[in-house]
Amino acid sequence: MCKNRRLPAHVRKLNICTAGKEVFLIKSFPKTTMEDVARKAKISKGCLYSYYKNTYEILYDLVAYYKYNIIENISSIVNEYGKFNSFSVLTSNIIDMIFKEKEIRAVYVIFLIEIQNDKKLKMLYKEIANNSLIDNEFTQLIESIALSIEILDIKRNSIVFKALYKKLQEFQIHYS
Repeated sequence: MCKNRRLPAHVRKLNICTAGKEVFLIKSFPKTTMEDVARKAKISKGCLYSYYKNTYEILYDLVAYYKYNIIENISSIVNEYGKFNSFSVLTSNIIDMIFKEKEIRAVYVIFLIEIQNDKKLKMLYKEIANNSLIDNEFTQLIESIALSIEILDIKRNSIVFKALYKKLQEFQIHYS
């Protein structure tokens, strides 16, 4: 077990996830080792391994922790503005949230990339999708925007952003 300060398990896991997030954002998920996370969390590897077997489990818990800041924020925007009553306001608020939440967006993008490699992460993704009030196709468009912002470093006035925004508008027309 951990030799330094005794913390409740949920607090220790949150500290480990926070350290993992910081290392993932600096080194990238595939290049992060358990030793990197232990060092950042200022705990021994033995302590870390008593909570997590690998970095995939840390990412899983991190996304589970942040899923409410991603999907639930979008769901609350949908609830506030109605599913498609005011689509331009709805879309604008969702896009503002995606641009504003840089750290959460970055972690979610890591998650979207890594679900291709891990069944447990794929299950979490399905759970998030099943618990969402948002249509699957709409969610995929939002994820495309998040991926484009993060990976391509697109800005609001870029051609890629305008094309994705146009696709969102087409989605609204199709479902209204």
